[in-house]
Amino acid sequence: IIQTQLNTLDNRKLIKDRLHLLEYLCISTETSDVVVQCYKQVFKRYDWMSANLLGEISVKLNEQQLDNVIEFFMDGLVDKDQDIHERCALLIAKIVLNLNERQLNKVFEFLMNAFESEKITICDKCAHALATISSQLGGKQLDNAFQYIIHKLPSNFYSYNRPRFIMKLKEKQLDDVFQILINRLSDEKENEYYRNKCAKLLAKLSIKWNRTQLNDAFNSLKDMFNKNYYWRYEALEIITVKLSGRQFDNAFNYFILNCKEDYKYYLLDGIVQRLDETQMNIALNYFMDKVNDKNEHLDIRFEYIQLFKKISNKCDEQQLNKIFNCSMHIFTDKSDDIIVRVGCIKLLEIIAVDLNEKYFGDTFKCLKNGLKDSDYFVRCSCVESLVKISKKWNDKQLDITFQCLIDGFQNINGYYCDTSRDLLKKIAIKLNEIQIDSIFTRLVNGLKGNNEKNRKLYVESIGFLLMKLDKKQLDDVFECLNGLKYENGCIRELCRNSLETISTKLDDRQLDRVVSAFIHGLKDKNKHVRGSCAKPLGIIAIKASEKQLEKVVNVLMSGLKGKDKYVCQSCAESLGVISEKLDEKQLEDAINTLIDGLNASNECIRKSCAKSLGVISTNLTDKQLEDAINTLIAGLSDSNEYVRESCAKSLGVISTNLIGKQLEGVFNALPNEQKFNHFNSYKKTLKEISTKWNEKQSERIFNALIFVSKHSFNKSNDKFEDRLLVELLELISTKLNDKQLYLLVIHLLKRAKKRYIYYLNALSKISEDMWKRATIGGLKEHMQMIKKQNMRQRLLSNVNKTIELLAFSLMIFNPRIQLNCNDDNITLDDLNELIKYCDKQAIEWKFPTHQLKWNNNNNDRDIPYPCLNDEIEQ
Repeated sequence: IIQTQLNTLDNRKLIKDRLHLLEYLCISTETSDVVVQCYKQVFKRYDWMSANLLGEISVKLNEQQLDNVIEFFMDGLVDKDQDIHERCALLIAKIVLNLNERQLNKVFEFLMNAFESEKITICDKCAHALATISSQLGGKQLDNAFQYIIHKLPSNFYSYNRPRFIMKLKEKQLDDVFQILINRLSDEKENEYYRNKCAKLLAKLSIKWNRTQLNDAFNSLKDMFNKNYYWRYEALEIITVKLSGRQFDNAFNYFILNCKEDYKYYLLDGIVQRLDETQMNIALNYFMDKVNDKNEHLDIRFEYIQLFKKISNKCDEQQLNKIFNCSMHIFTDKSDDIIVRVGCIKLLEIIAVDLNEKYFGDTFKCLKNGLKDSDYFVRCSCVESLVKISKKWNDKQLDITFQCLIDGFQNINGYYCDTSRDLLKKIAIKLNEIQIDSIFTRLVNGLKGNNEKNRKLYVESIGFLLMKLDKKQLDDVFECLNGLKYENGCIRELCRNSLETISTKLDDRQLDRVVSAFIHGLKDKNKHVRGSCAKPLGIIAIKASEKQLEKVVNVLMSGLKGKDKYVCQSCAESLGVISEKLDEKQLEDAINTLIDGLNASNECIRKSCAKSLGVISTNLTDKQLEDAINTLIAGLSDSNEYVRESCAKSLGVISTNLIGKQLEGVFNALPNEQKFNHFNSYKKTLKEISTKWNEKQSERIFNALIFVSKHSFNKSNDKFEDRLLVELLELISTKLNDKQLYLLVIHLLKRAKKRYIYYLNALSKISEDMWKRATIGGLKEHMQMIKKQNMRQRLLSNVNKTIELLAFSLMIFNPRIQLNCNDDNITLDDLNELIKYCDKQAIEWKFPTHQLKWNNNNNDRDIPYPCLNDEIEQ
């Protein structure tokens, strides 16, 4: 069938589908012959695909068929079409492992003769094929190929990567290869690209070079490096690591003393793990000179600090002590550059935690003192490092850190209030009840003070402790805040980090003040403050009382109707979040407000309203849902692309609640540019709700998708939409009952017989258990239809067509399915009916209904065709 279609089809995609299917039909000598003929038949039109597929099936072919394929590829080598020539050369190299010695020799002789007679133009692909074949043959053929390539195609050693060929060469041959690479590398007239290739190949083959060659390679690369060919530093690094002791020592000394500074760091970075003790001492002294030199470029100093980190794990105690003291000296020098000092902080942290606990106490003390540094960036780095080493603190060190917190909040002994806030945020969980009480007292006293500058900082710090405070402490905080000049701002800072749990800690009066503080923030002069207050209101409202909820809802809807775009946008999103808490009237008002918001002049507001309409949709009545759908469909024509995208995504969320005709209406309204956004959102929402939907929801979604898919198939030629619908059906397939699964299989099969391969892909992903359930569901459905109809009705309704289709699918996708009469009350008649159609299909395809064992031994009994016969007979 496919062979005939290849002559008549003019649709490129359909032909590609047929060609891909062919590789699965190489199941016998006869079918493999036909498959090879098919690929050769369309080779001129589809050379790339046909050649690749011939290469794929070569492992399934017998010797005679492989001879046929080889002849075909060799004919292609002399083709005037360069693409066909190169494709055949690559495929010959690809199938080498499947050829026997006779076939390898045949291709080898053909290539050598063709090169000598200039019958074919030599290219990289041909040379690659010759090298691959000769590598497989070895011996004389490998030597002949090498001699030919070395004299006729020397550029191939560096322009095309074939290390396997080179790895099989003898010592004398490798010497010739090495010399070619060195000569090309040193030739300043050679193309820069090819010289770079030579450098890389020298490095890649470094395991094959002897000591003299490694030294020569190092010197050549070194000379190029000094002439500003910096791309060679990677090859130079690889070669250096392979050098013998004396040579390596010379290379190391060269890097330290003579190498240009720009790339010295990268070269040393590559070899530091190979340094011996003497070299380590030299390197450490050099690194320390660089790091300590304040006149050196900042980047170079920082790079050598990174090298300290890299080699610290192989240092002995004396060397580690040097690094530690050097780092400590730089860090404590407050006149040094901040970036370098911070780099030393990280180095001290690594040494203290990962390498030697001897330095832990000194590091802790150093970092603690760093909390007093005049530079905020340094203090922040000390906080981060203190937190990272905190897992090794003892009780005394925790007490010391706690005292630093206390001093910082009081701005005494050189400590800073902002640093204590940052540190408290990270270590609050480590503090005990007494320490919490002590810090809380200091912070509350700070609130009562006159320092307006630090008041916000004290409130924010109390916020980090909020979930550890008791009721009396919470009452004290709110009492302190009462009547302050910036009371509302302080309350917002206090609660911002624990909004989702705050309602469980506060009484109604305190929660009212929190709600009022965020409502007040919606009118703040700062646009960022205004925009950040609606979202917290939405979070708080989820656990608020009815009275508080009503207050929040009114404020959010009022804010959405206002003219402030930051507030409107934030209010729209928060309305969506709290939609499940709204009563009927509030929900109606919210819907109308969001629908009106889609007509706002600001695109950000329209986008947020569209998004919230999708979120709120799960709680709507039929009328509200229809209004929301119509509004979002209208929004698909918005002048702003982000608004259109938001409308499409919200329609995707809403689609999970729609029945067939409604869903079809949404699909029909989608412009092509928004189909992906809609389907992606629909798919994401399905994944989220599929774990908790009930049987009724499952049935509604399944019926809606099947309805749309049927109508789309019957009246549309939109392949993209069709494919996305199949993806959605795939997604829900694991959630279906037996009957739905059976209907899905039949639905996909009807389309697979007429349309694209993605239907087949969907069917191939169905598990064995799902096939069994679908088959049982189909047999039950068949039984019910038989019982309801008389003979005439059965003939008119083609009731057997569906069971035929099911048998067709089992033959393709699950021919070894095992069923018996105990499976869900399936009767013997139903199973025999299914077997009859399976056998009928097998005969139609000229497959045996019984097959012999593979060894063809006459003593073996026939193995029944896996269509249930044994179980039925038993």
